[in-house]
Amino acid sequence: MELRFSALTGEALTNRSEGDVFVNVEADLAVLDGDREIFAEVRFPVVELAVALRGWKAQGDGRGAFVLESVSLDGHELSEDGTWWVRIVPVDGGWQVVNDAEELAGSVLSPDEIDRAIDEFAGTLRQSSVDLLGPWIDEFFG
Repeated sequence: MELRFSALTGEALTNRSEGDVFVNVEADLAVLDGDREIFAEVRFPVVELAVALRGWKAQGDGRGAFVLESVSLDGHELSEDGTWWVRIVPVDGGWQVVNDAEELAGSVLSPDEIDRAIDEFAGTLRQSSVDLLGPWIDEFFG
């Protein structure tokens, strides 16, 4: 799994609150399984996603499925009642990224592979966000 982003922007930011950052720091996002695209969207709330993924990862071995419930996605075509269609679910042998809307599923990955993908995404996004917006944004990446 790879979480790839481009065209990072914070142009709609009005303040530095968590709510504003989570809604208004956006990028074009693609969730990939090798060469296959599981999900792609322009102007996705990537900081909110990174923070949620890192929180999920921190739960360790006892964690359940990853589900992003987002204020910024409430009423959006990418979600059902604010819950993003893309999930990371436990399956025999590891974890699998699924897109419920498109009925797509990625390869089964080990916990280490999933965690590495999350760390790579969050780390790259953190540095790009600091470069774009300044060091203040680093507090959201803890």
